[in-house]
Amino acid sequence: MRIIDIYNAYPGSDLLPVDVAEDMTLEDIEFVEATGPGIGDTLFVFLCRELANPDDELDADEAARRCESAMDQIAVVRDAVLATAAAE
Repeated sequence: MRIIDIYNAYPGSDLLPVDVAEDMTLEDIEFVEATGPGIGDTLFVFLCRELANPDDELDADEAARRCESAMDQIAVVRDAVLATAAAE
């Protein structure tokens, strides 16, 4: 998956402080993160790392599986946060 595809699908991507070019790579994202103020949206960076890694060459099914896995893990953390808040 290309960075530009993630950017175009990402809600609020127009608010990110980075201009995403058609040929932007994960290496470019990592460079912005390492040398500047960063992109400021860790979820966007996470998705880029998971879905646009050139070493993985994901097909659509694997990309969808990774998204589903991340959503499941986030739901577990959300439930724990709610349980902790309810116990306080």
